[in-house]
Amino acid sequence: VHNAEDAKRKGAPVDWVAQEPVFTKFQPIGVGARAAHPNAAKLFVDFMLSEEGQKIIASFGRVPTRIGVPTTVRGIEQLNFVVDDISAGDDFNKNYELFRNVFSGPKS
Repeated sequence: VHNAEDAKRKGAPVDWVAQEPVFTKFQPIGVGARAAHPNAAKLFVDFMLSEEGQKIIASFGRVPTRIGVPTTVRGIEQLNFVVDDISAGDDFNKNYELFRNVFSGPKS
């Protein structure tokens, strides 16, 4: 969605249509167990989740997750989102290979 919205803002003759329900996924942020600078990493996470950090996310055409931070993606507030089952990660390699085969063709 963010790519289509960005292109449209730049004058491209494109648009996007959502068919409900709209499936979405988590975009996690965290601190690695062996982070070289764990306190700096924690501060970064806090900043990215803050109002200011989420406004930066929105400025890139992404959808912020913090309530009260507006998005530049028009009409997204009215959509019915369903988060993908977190267990999909268990089959990531199988799903990735299927996706790649469907959209890129089998490995040569």
